[in-house]
Amino acid sequence: MKNPKAFTALALATGALITGCAHTVPAGIALEKTDSFNHRDDIVVSGAIHTEDGKTAPGNIRVTVDGANFNGNEAQFNGEQSYYKLTADNTSDLHGTTYWVTVQAEDPEAEVSCYIKDTGITEPTHASESEGKGSATCRLDYN
Repeated sequence: MKNPKAFTALALATGALITGCAHTVPAGIALEKTDSFNHRDDIVVSGAIHTEDGKTAPGNIRVTVDGANFNGNEAQFNGEQSYYKLTADNTSDLHGTTYWVTVQAEDPEAEVSCYIKDTGITEPTHASESEGKGSATCRLDYN
């Protein structure tokens, strides 16, 4: 190939296909508001945002699938702990994927909490959480 940029892009794309890094976003994936982690056999994400004086502060929660965005992957909320479950046209398509959740406060000094749980059939089987100032990110490998 005469164009080194085209060759590099082709090599990277081929490498991604060979190593299985090329994932598709499950059809119909969406965030659906729910009331808690007390559901079975779901993936539930949650976030909370508080200022130094303990008041809630607005922000958003965003989910990506293997690093890819999807329509409706972000929700604005008032900072009070909020819960969203992941849905799809076929929920079995949610397996075999890595989910990243980022909670971002409008106030960069606010305390932020991020949670994601595979609620399991009888009890939670996988969970990840993190806290940060201004934002927090957590991840779940859902196999």
